[in-house]
Amino acid sequence: MGLLESNTGHSGFEVSFKGDDLSIILPQAMLFDTNAAMLKFRLVTMIRDAVECGKVSFVEVHEPRVIPDLDDDGEGNDDDGEDLTKLSVSDLKERLKAKGLPVGGKKAELIARLQDGEEE
Repeated sequence: MGLLESNTGHSGFEVSFKGDDLSIILPQAMLFDTNAAMLKFRLVTMIRDAVECGKVSFVEVHEPRVIPDLDDDGEGNDDDGEDLTKLSVSDLKERLKAKGLPVGGKKAELIARLQDGEEE
């Protein structure tokens, strides 16, 4: 671990052996390092000099994508959490009429108008 951390400037590596083969799980921060490919190349050489092993594998584990709550940025959801983008244009126009708002425009404009009308 010390060899990995001192030569990359990153911490949080996970190392495991399966027979003679070495598997290294890279820390998330290293995935965004522009020098990661060169670092991995150098590490293989250093590891093979320091440890007797067969194959050296680097494993990149990406964090799962988190879809932000659409209410935070004002896109898609109304105050009830309903996704307005799934409604048809005619349904959106009916809701706008019921609120006494203009019904003309593209779907995105109708959604924005509905959301603005709910904030007031």
